[in-house]
Amino acid sequence: MAQFCSENRDIACYLVTKHSWKGKYKRVFSIGTLAITTYNPSSLEITNQWLYEDFLSVKPLQKSPNDHSKQDEYRIHVRNRGKKDDMRFSSDFTTDILTHCLQFSTKFAETNLDPLVSF
Repeated sequence: MAQFCSENRDIACYLVTKHSWKGKYKRVFSIGTLAITTYNPSSLEITNQWLYEDFLSVKPLQKSPNDHSKQDEYRIHVRNRGKKDDMRFSSDFTTDILTHCLQFSTKFAETNLDPLVSF
């Protein structure tokens, strides 16, 4: 079983859709005092957690002209077991999520990432 930071306290939580190669599914995306955490909304079980020291960036994604979704998308970039990884999410609250996440950007991994350059 994975270890999660028990000292982390959730500050803001949002219902989002995670987009992966397995498909799309709902998650609760939580911005906390020490980490970003995702939960299964049915059971509130933690599905992922990234300490800010492993969190590289969060960036909005541009919509394609063919995308008729009303939800805005964003991508997070993290270090996971020494490798860079990224995940894509969408939400009605993307602007709020980005704003809350960026309030903790001074705690993100020490890198000089250009916010406009993707991995």
